[in-house]
This record gives sequence, structure tokens and C-alpha cells, in this order.
Amino acid sequence: MIRAKGSVVVYLALAFVIVLLGAALQPLLWFCALIVCTAVGITLFSASAPGLRLSGVCLLAAALGILLGYMRIPLELRHQSTRRSSLVGLPYRELSGFQGYLLEDSNSSPSGARTYRIRLREIWSVERERRIRLAGGPRLSVFLVVQQGGQNYFLGQGIEVEANLRISEKPGRDHFICWSKADQVRTVGYESPLLAWRAGVRHRINGTLAELDLPVAALLSALILGDRSDLGGAVYTRFRESGSLHLLALSGLHVGVIYFLALVVFAFLPGKKTRVVIATALILIFLFIAGPKPSLLRAVMMLCLGTAALMLDRNIDSLHILALSAVLILLFDPHSLFTLSFQLSFMALLGIVLVGPAAARFSRRLLPPRIGQPLSYAFAAQLATAPLLLSRFGLIYPIGILASLVLLPLVTLFIWLGLLFLIFFTIVPGPLSMLLSALYTLIDKIVEIGALAPGLRMAWKPVYWIPFLMGLIVFFFERRGQK
Repeated sequence: MIRAKGSVVVYLALAFVIVLLGAALQPLLWFCALIVCTAVGITLFSASAPGLRLSGVCLLAAALGILLGYMRIPLELRHQSTRRSSLVGLPYRELSGFQGYLLEDSNSSPSGARTYRIRLREIWSVERERRIRLAGGPRLSVFLVVQQGGQNYFLGQGIEVEANLRISEKPGRDHFICWSKADQVRTVGYESPLLAWRAGVRHRINGTLAELDLPVAALLSALILGDRSDLGGAVYTRFRESGSLHLLALSGLHVGVIYFLALVVFAFLPGKKTRVVIATALILIFLFIAGPKPSLLRAVMMLCLGTAALMLDRNIDSLHILALSAVLILLFDPHSLFTLSFQLSFMALLGIVLVGPAAARFSRRLLPPRIGQPLSYAFAAQLATAPLLLSRFGLIYPIGILASLVLLPLVTLFIWLGLLFLIFFTIVPGPLSMLLSALYTLIDKIVEIGALAPGLRMAWKPVYWIPFLMGLIVFFFERRGQK
């Protein structure tokens, strides 16, 4: 019964995620979580109901993950070489600059600061008396912060910085941190011609969007390329306070729009599988141009796994695909588990998969399906991500459930019109520009009204995660066992 209803990949994903989390748990919290998961897991596994037995297996997998994580089986969060007093024989106090290539596109904050993640290739001392090239050793990275005046740089672009390095005190993917001024940073080409071509494509897209009004172009750039540098702190704050900030993150919404557009364009081709493969290939190109942001990478990974299942004539289970996507992404980059974007992306979809169907069935008693179903899934996503937001910010915006219901079709239409503007800019720029401006005004007004609603404050403690996640597991598998 367990093998028929459960899935090895779900248990593997759960154990793998908790292995990584277990490495960062405090001893007391680790011990409490291990005891509770083990005790409840054994109790449920002994029950006669299939759903409860599945929940027991899942909790025992979680307990194993906590134990392995506490034993430090996963990779060290920081390389041992960064704990020494020097880097390749050069004392940190003598470092005055470094050179490397960007690991991702630069990011901007509402305060105006720009951040860059750089893979170190070369370091030098004061007045460059000693230059040391880092080749063949560990892959070391720097988190660079430019408070004001930082430029927009792209993945693979070479960067030289005349500033000191400091060892990062927090565990994470970056070994060093650096603060510098804008005039201390300069570019030195690209790591490869392909990445230079990618940067050129992004420049051309932004150049075309620049023909629109600045607020419209800024929002389209955020929705199509994930570039929020021109969005402005006020707009960003309104989206956040209206509970609709997730609409700005490149995710399944954007993948779905481009995927559907590709299917329409290639509808003349014979064979469904042929059209699906071509559409998936175009999505991979979009991922390359937009950049592997966690929410977008999750959506593309799930699409590719779904395409593979279709080609192999296998059944598609959303929970299995979500779990396998998490495992593959974490195998490639374990540190992404500790980023808020990865956590929100997977928890939102997990809530939709686990709680969404039950909430939709309940809503049928009160609301018409066209309203109740999207409202139910928005509620499920909000419920699953609420602990993350409360633990990080101590504040959530429940109005986001209603705001998303209204904004989702408008933002989808806005993306569609933006893509049409990029394609037909030289033919019919005027009408599309007016439509985009009118739609932007409507979206901005709805976001502004939603931002007036008060948020919900709550002090979320780490120990609250144990009953919350256990409740999700038992709720889902108990219902699955009844089917």
C-alpha cells in the first residue's frame, strides 16, 4: 500500500532538504525535532489507516534527514581555506583588489544599492606589487555591495575591484564579502562569447522597451527579464504591501505565457510531441537569457521533467515532479536551499499541491467555481509561505489573496502585450504602447489600493516549524490514503 500510494522521490526530497537544514540547526532545536519526528513517525506508521502510515514514513524520512544533517554529512558551508589568515600565501590585510567573473546578473535593492556575486580569478596586494592568479584551487566567491551608483552588469562579465576583502561570517555560498564605491569597479570583458551574446540580447530588449514610458518599461523589464533596477522603491514597496510581490518574480506564470505562445506559433507542425519539444527548447533559451533565478529554474525544471514524462508516455504527478526538481537543483547548488526566493517558490507550489485541492472542494459550497478555485489556490500558497515571511520579516499581507485574484489576469495580459511589443515594435508601436500604458495604470492603481490594507504581525519562532510541517504532511497523506 505504501509503495502504491507513496513515492521514493518524495521521501528522498524531504530527507535531502532536511539534511541541509539539519546542518544549520541549533543543538537543542535539532534534538527536539529529531525526537518529535521519530516518535510521531513511529506512532503513525503503526496505525491501520494507509494515509497515516504514509505520514509516518514521511516523518521518519525527515528524522533521518535531521540526524544526517546534524552529523555534518552535507558539504561544508564555507571552504576551509577561508578560515586561515591568508589566501594563497597573501595575508588578507595586504589584499587591495581582486578580479573575477560574475556568477549571476547584478541585483538591486529598493534602497538603491547594487549587489554582485563574483567568482575570484585573481587577487593583488597594495599597488599590485604581488598578483596571484587563482587556478586549479577551490572555487572561491565574493559578495560585492556597491551602495550608490553601481552599474548593471551581467552573468559572465569580468569585474575588477580596488577594495579589501573580508571573510564572510555567515554560512552560505559566498566565502568573502566586499563593500566598495562605484568608481572602484570596472569591467574587463566577458568570460565567453556566448555570455557576451546573452548580454547583448538583454541590452537590445531593454533598448526596445526604453521606447515606452519609463514606469511601463521598468515593469516590463522586471516581468520579462527579472531586472528590477529601474522599478523604483515606491513601486516595489506597493507590490510588497499589497501582498503581490510574487508576481514580479520570474516563475511558472512567465514560463506558461511563453510556452503557450510557442505552441500557438508552431501549431502548424504535425504531432503534439514535436510542438512540445520545440516549446520546451524555447523555454530553455528564455531561461538562459533571463538567468537561472530560483523560481524560474524550478518552473523550467518541472516543465522539462513533464516533457520527459510525456515523451516516455509516463503519468505526470505534480508532487513527484516538484520533489524531483528540488533534488536536482539542490544537488547542483545545495546553498540555494537557504535563499528566500528558493524557499518561497517551492513552499508556495507545495501549498498549492497539498492544500489547494481540499480548499477548492470546500469553496464549492460557498462560491462559484470560477471565483472559488483560484481563490482557494491563492489561499493555499499564502498559507504555505506565511511561516517563511513571518520568520523573516515578522509580517504578512493577507490582502494578497484577493489582490492576486484580480492582478493575475491583468499581469498575464501585460506580459502578452509586452512580448507582442518586442516582436512588432517596428510595425505597430503606437497602439501597443497606448494599451500597455493604460494597463499599467490599472495595475498600479489596484496595487496602490491593496497596499492600504494593514498587514498581520506575528513573532514566529523556529520551533513553530515542527508542528506546521508535520501538519502539512499528515493532512496530505491522510487524504491521499483515503483515495
